[in-house]
Amino acid sequence: MDTISIKINFAKFGVSYFNIKELERVVNSIESPHGFTYCDTLNITDDYLTIKVSYPRYFRGINAYLVKSSFECLEVNRNLVYNLENVLAKLYLKIISIELIRVDIPFTYLIPKEYIENGKGFASYEKVFRILAHAYHYSRRGKSIATDTKGIIDMISASIETVNFNLTKTSGGNAEITIYNQYLNIQRKTSDINMFDNYNTIYPDLRQRIRIESKKRIRRKSLTSMEFANFNILKTYGDERKKFLLAHLFNKKIIEDIYNNFFIELDMSYKQFLFTHNGRINYTAWIHSNENLILDYQIVRRVLVNNIYNQSTLESAITAVRKELKFIEDRGALILNVSKIIDDMRNCIKNYNFDYSAQEEIVLGKQDISMGIAQDIPNEPLDEYIVEE
Repeated sequence: MDTISIKINFAKFGVSYFNIKELERVVNSIESPHGFTYCDTLNITDDYLTIKVSYPRYFRGINAYLVKSSFECLEVNRNLVYNLENVLAKLYLKIISIELIRVDIPFTYLIPKEYIENGKGFASYEKVFRILAHAYHYSRRGKSIATDTKGIIDMISASIETVNFNLTKTSGGNAEITIYNQYLNIQRKTSDINMFDNYNTIYPDLRQRIRIESKKRIRRKSLTSMEFANFNILKTYGDERKKFLLAHLFNKKIIEDIYNNFFIELDMSYKQFLFTHNGRINYTAWIHSNENLILDYQIVRRVLVNNIYNQSTLESAITAVRKELKFIEDRGALILNVSKIIDDMRNCIKNYNFDYSAQEEIVLGKQDISMGIAQDIPNEPLDEYIVEE
């Protein structure tokens, strides 16, 4: 669990005016029993405020901490309600209802250590992200005229840092997916070098982490404070977000179709190259003229097998091609065994385990307050229907 956005509808009692700046300050200053602030005010009007709540920050002050249990999520919910009711009461405000408007559920894939040791980190997965962008686009075309699949790069190093998949041109859209370099993300958020070194000690796999966040805009009826405090959000949306990723980002059938499309284009380019050069082929020249189509070594191999019928000639061609692709891979610190990596990522998502068990008693501040048993609230009719892979 990463973050949620909620709308808190409130009413005034005994006053006609309240200090908006003071309300923003006290909400942003809410601390967990662990000593960390975890709320950010997004908007305040005369009768409601919207805030963003970070579950990892509640426990460790940073989202490097992985929240994977309903018990932890419920602790955050209940502490939040407890503190909100207190700080609003001091300003003569009372919570009427709470609306869940957005849920961000993260999944973490670890880059193999040997890749990191050989200088192949997040940016080296560029061709993986291109295949996933195509998969998202083709799986979502029925929802939009065109999807918005973009990567954010460092203009100096030219290395990719974040990839966004969305149906709209702006962030915050429904069914948005963000993939980013969590090591770099936390490094940039941390101004103290010693603190960042400490994070790397606490989270030794930080450099390996690829963060995949599935974001969902929620349409459902308002909840009372008590209902929200006991709402098992992770159980309600965890598996649904997993199914969404498997259906729209790691869909096997769609990815097979994408590979076939690239194979057809690369096969045509091979035949055209042979025709242009009177049946002779320089593999180095052919490969470099088609780097945009070479997303995976397996695609290149299929082209060679489809066009070379002499076994000895085929083996020589494969050797020459592998040598040149290795050069491209090392030169650009790329990874070309894309199909294997996508399979690994798909299995990581499919086998990702959340702990949905929950207990009744949660520590809030310095008190033990029983707020009821966790509720699994069914999806409202307007929630998006997710088709399994």
